[in-house]
Amino acid sequence: MPTDALFLGGTSIDLIQENRYKGSAPVFMASVGGSITNSSIISAKLGLKTALLNRVGKDLLGDFAVELLNACKIDAKGIIRDSNIKTPLAIAKIDNHGVPVFSATVTSNRRFN
Repeated sequence: MPTDALFLGGTSIDLIQENRYKGSAPVFMASVGGSITNSSIISAKLGLKTALLNRVGKDLLGDFAVELLNACKIDAKGIIRDSNIKTPLAIAKIDNHGVPVFSATVTSNRRFN
């Protein structure tokens, strides 16, 4: 299948704290992030045949990312699933102006046991 737009870059999972709580625990929404990945999603929404090349962990977060990208009709065959890394995770809260404020980004090139 020919590709209209090819993107190369990182994918992360963003955990965004919502402005509500379940009991005393904050509620988070999970989303796929990374500027290149977000650009590929927009490209696919515009109707372009889009493919993404990158590397994510062979873990639950990587599964989530690839499933979401496939649901967005992005060709994810170029995404390498690497069991030696963990998929990056970013944690944010939306401020009073609607802007996400990232408080932590967890990335690692080593495997955690």
